[in-house]
Amino acid sequence: MSLQRLYHTRSVGAGRWSPDGRQICFTSNASGRQNLWVVDARGGWPLQLTVSDQRQIPGGWSPDGKWITFQSDNNGDEQWDLFAVSTENGRTTTCEPTVTR
Repeated sequence: MSLQRLYHTRSVGAGRWSPDGRQICFTSNASGRQNLWVVDARGGWPLQLTVSDQRQIPGGWSPDGKWITFQSDNNGDEQWDLFAVSTENGRTTTCEPTVTR
């Protein structure tokens, strides 16, 4: 077995149920990098929600199920940033910290 084939292993992890229990968000490297995917809880083929070369970990669903927060590690520097992705159109936005005084 070649070294390339040995390390060509796919993984699935970090599952999160949607608020209504109808979908599951998870990470997978099926596309080559750890990205977010969503699948119907009854089964079926998953939909890749984010497309990035950066490692990602899901956080949680918004109460209305329209957004999923996630962390992304920029080039392996272990400086994780927080984002949200729309479950309706895949649009990603940065979550800016708010400061209260």
